[in-house]
Amino acid sequence: MSPKIRVKNGDIVEIPIDDFRVGFAHVIKKGKTLDLVVFLDAHEKSETPDLSHITSSKVALLGESTDALIWHGYWRIIGNLKPNYKHLPWPNFKVRVNGTYIIENYSGEFLREATENDLALYDNRHSRAPIGYQNALQSIHGVRDWNESYEKLSLRHCEPRS
Repeated sequence: MSPKIRVKNGDIVEIPIDDFRVGFAHVIKKGKTLDLVVFLDAHEKSETPDLSHITSSKVALLGESTDALIWHGYWRIIGNLKPNYKHLPWPNFKVRVNGTYIIENYSGEFLREATENDLALYDNRHSRAPIGYQNALQSIHGVRDWNESYEKLSLRHCEPRS
């Protein structure tokens, strides 16, 4: 049996798009789940882009996931670079605590008690299996049809809402 792959903060992984192209994701935080930033650009499989070039490209998707496809070797780790994505619009979530809804930021910090407007505006905290990110990236690149559920992974979905 082959050894399982352990992921670390800062790992950059290759995501298959089709037989000829790959995309990349950056693991920005590993805890119970992984916080991922998935980049828009597609690269030829034979290409080995510079890590700083990858991480400075446009972000397509972000959110929480698991390490399942890394652990089993389907998403190959190509390097490690310290993450810095404070400039991104991370989403806020509505969360029920002791029977009351609150709004918390992406890091899980309490922001305020939820208003009626907040309940309609914000999503419950959610995570997506890694294949969901892969499918969404493939959809962006025309390999499969877009599924409306991928919208929750998009950077647009994280923009401040009111």
